[in-house]
Amino acid sequence: YEDVLSDDVEIVLSERGAAVDIEALEGLQMAMKNYQNGDFAQAIPAFEQYLQSSTKEYKGREVRFYLAIAQLGTAQTPKAIKNLKGLVEDSSFKHQIDAQWYLALAYIKNEQKQEAKKWLEELRNSNYKDKVTQLLETLE
Repeated sequence: YEDVLSDDVEIVLSERGAAVDIEALEGLQMAMKNYQNGDFAQAIPAFEQYLQSSTKEYKGREVRFYLAIAQLGTAQTPKAIKNLKGLVEDSSFKHQIDAQWYLALAYIKNEQKQEAKKWLEELRNSNYKDKVTQLLETLE
């Protein structure tokens, strides 16, 4: 999933007067670089550390989303499912549709086809509709 977080973090870090944990944000910045490079194994502990920091309220949902995708990419599928379900159920998360897509993929990877189909059906009229149609056909 594309990085929609790093630019915001960079802005906050450049405004050194902001009441944020600079060390936590710099760790998040490094996690996103690892994520962008496909080094999910390095990104995961940094994402988790950020989520345990005092700054976690700043973009915490987005960080959890990237953590879940990294977990999915490193065969930590049950953890990814747990994180994605939490985001899908959070109506204030602005990437809820994307979280549903990755949740469906996680269920497929976890060999839970019926659960995956349920989420894919909900995405039939989303921006993922072409991918959903193809994926549903392969799951039949």
